[in-house]
Amino acid sequence: MKLADNLARPDVTGTPSEVRAWLFLAAGILPTAREVDELGDKIPDIDGLPHPASIMDFGWYLWRANEWMVKGVGLPERHIGRHYVEMYFEEGGSIRAHLGGLWPELAPVLVAQFRDETVRRTEQRWFRKIHAHLCTLPDFERMWSTATESPSGAYGWSRTPVEGGIIGAVRAPLTADPRLIVGQIVPEDSDGREQMLRFGAILD
Repeated sequence: MKLADNLARPDVTGTPSEVRAWLFLAAGILPTAREVDELGDKIPDIDGLPHPASIMDFGWYLWRANEWMVKGVGLPERHIGRHYVEMYFEEGGSIRAHLGGLWPELAPVLVAQFRDETVRRTEQRWFRKIHAHLCTLPDFERMWSTATESPSGAYGWSRTPVEGGIIGAVRAPLTADPRLIVGQIVPEDSDGREQMLRFGAILD
């Protein structure tokens, strides 16, 4: 924190809080609920979007989700601050129940992306803790050990085929705190749109 205060030049590097966030990201220090709340209006308003959108940190803990994300994925009532992959794999969880037959298609893609994004963080304390817990959940360890390369990079656009349609996702780090990632899910074709309508993920 002292290093950030000494290095910060608002017109060149950004504010001390922005420099601190970049240093925390490099060190693998996840944001706290208090830090997320303090960002206030620096976090974009995702509630008005007509498709699923969320804000997670680089460890995949969920901090914001709009109505379409909650409905489309089937997020549990208590989801803020929870790990997204944990909710996806928990036995008897609302996501498994909501997605039904689509869940086995989407889960390996999710695991592959999570693995790719955390490949350089496997020695960090937060990762060891959540990975050990995830491996106790049904199907996760098997999918983790057989995961192939993710169809996308750490940030940017990805495409997921689902029952004949295609659903795209775009992810980008938040400028005010790059530890937070803004994600949006959109249909790429008419079949993908029909699938999202089916799960209540977009406006009809």
